[in-house]
Amino acid sequence: MNDLIGREIGQYKITSLLGWGTSAAVYLAQQLNAFERPVAIKVIRAELIGQGDFARRLEQEARTIATLRHTHILRLIEYINQGNLVCLVMDYLPGGNLESLISEGTLTIERTDRLAAQIADALDYAHNQNIIHRDLKPQNVLLDEAGNAVLSDFGIAKLLSGSTNLTQTGAIVGTPSYMSPEQWKGLPLDRRSDIYAFGILVYEMLTGVLPFQAESASSMMYKHLTERPSPVEAFRTGLPAAVNAVLLRALAKEPDDRYATAGELYRELHLALFAPEGAALHDMTRSTLHKPPPVDDALVTSEMMRVVPVNPRRRIPLVPLVAGLIAVAALVVVLVVTQFGAPPEPTPTVVPTAARVAGQNRTDERGVQQVFVPEGCFQMGSDIRVDSRAFDNEEPAHEVCLTGFWLDIYEVTNGQFQAFVDDGGYTTESWWSPEGWAWVQQNGFVGPENRGGELVPEAPRSNLSWYEADAYARWRGGRLPTEAEWEYAARGADNLIYVWGNGWSNGYSVVNETSTGGVNFVAPLGGGSRTLDRSWSGVFDLVGNLSEWVNDWFGDYPAEAVQDPLGPSEGTQRVVRGGNFNSSPEAARLAIRVSRDPGRRSPSVGVRVATP
Repeated sequence: MNDLIGREIGQYKITSLLGWGTSAAVYLAQQLNAFERPVAIKVIRAELIGQGDFARRLEQEARTIATLRHTHILRLIEYINQGNLVCLVMDYLPGGNLESLISEGTLTIERTDRLAAQIADALDYAHNQNIIHRDLKPQNVLLDEAGNAVLSDFGIAKLLSGSTNLTQTGAIVGTPSYMSPEQWKGLPLDRRSDIYAFGILVYEMLTGVLPFQAESASSMMYKHLTERPSPVEAFRTGLPAAVNAVLLRALAKEPDDRYATAGELYRELHLALFAPEGAALHDMTRSTLHKPPPVDDALVTSEMMRVVPVNPRRRIPLVPLVAGLIAVAALVVVLVVTQFGAPPEPTPTVVPTAARVAGQNRTDERGVQQVFVPEGCFQMGSDIRVDSRAFDNEEPAHEVCLTGFWLDIYEVTNGQFQAFVDDGGYTTESWWSPEGWAWVQQNGFVGPENRGGELVPEAPRSNLSWYEADAYARWRGGRLPTEAEWEYAARGADNLIYVWGNGWSNGYSVVNETSTGGVNFVAPLGGGSRTLDRSWSGVFDLVGNLSEWVNDWFGDYPAEAVQDPLGPSEGTQRVVRGGNFNSSPEAARLAIRVSRDPGRRSPSVGVRVATP
């Protein structure tokens, strides 16, 4: 590598080696006829030059790159083909690169925002010239004397992807940590592949770590193709919740689900970083294919309810699973909240009494925030061919159609339930079902069971029997949601296993993650504290936090399609849906259903209200 030092190539004298990679070595040189101006010379590896018409294609690509005139794109000064040397001469920037900057420590929000704006502007300019980078990474983001970002190496990855020898030997073209899913699959690339890599750069600038980490290229490929990254809050506290939503969209597995331009990504990132109250949290309408590894802990913990045993002869559902489109009519603003902090305020929307518009929010007569879940159809339950963890009581998958309804955005809090108690909730018979009122009288209850945590008004209310949850819902002028309504609000027409997709991700919800290497919670958190546990309909905490009573008696599912099902007409056990802070990820699947005595109180079960 050092044999070129001191040699003159054209009007340039090489003085030192700056670095080298798989395709070239980069030298510092002096431009002799320009007052010895410093330049950088990229000398292409000789073995690449000897492959077919590589030199000709490199010259053609260099001509295209030389047309780029942008403050934040490294200028190509000259292309040299001299004997066995093929070189690209570029401006020399003494400020290092983004990789070295990140290695020095986590970047400030302001520095990240500034660099992201410059990178986005450069990418949009190049993309508008129909030039894609294909190998965007921190090493290719250079810094000038003032610390501004300057992109280098446009077009090199495209040349390498056309190398016959490299393709035949199966070499990976690109840098594994930054390659988009379509790049791993060998599919045609467009600007959205650069946007994916740009999202990884932003993630790394904010956290100092990569969103996907693996010890081998094959493991890295698997993660990029199937897994979602850990929330940025896991590595850097204090970031607005909307930042993670921006990055999730940038790193969507499907190109169509990403931002259309780098500028669009940056604008929402800036809004999320500095004005989170106006930042939009975009839903991910496509799910991942990742299936988490088997877990060792029991499916149902001591605080989970009885599940009907698995029948070894599984039924095959009669109704096939049907894919649908999620209609997201409004984007909800979410803020980072601390434990037992006030739930994040939804986007304020004035809804006339008679108005029922998908995704709109309202405050009901008792001051509780609700969202309108639009009418629609979905496949309720599970298909063992789709979800191998399905229990018999989740089968068969069957089509259900529902009339639109209002549903509480958050689980009912201690303060909200206390308003029912203060209004004579345990002395007013009209708010109770006959069975519920008999339960109150027989047990001599004059109020709910308190175990200490109920003193925090913003904490979700637990330790309620089905009878108490039902009475509270009646006092609110509503009812408990049916099983079908709860599952539809959670899973939507895409029939997701979790609200964010079909693969488990630690940190996305409040559940016991010790079986998957995560944390264990000893109590629920404040409503909306895990912003990624937000369903397509705008409802929070359906995967975890507290399980929730629903209206139905426990029983078998029908095989045929149903309109607004109410469940069995009688029974001995009521249904509870959703995981909780004490349940495992396996027990947090949205399709899982468990039964419980309606008179039983539990610290892991709460309530939310539906209103027609």
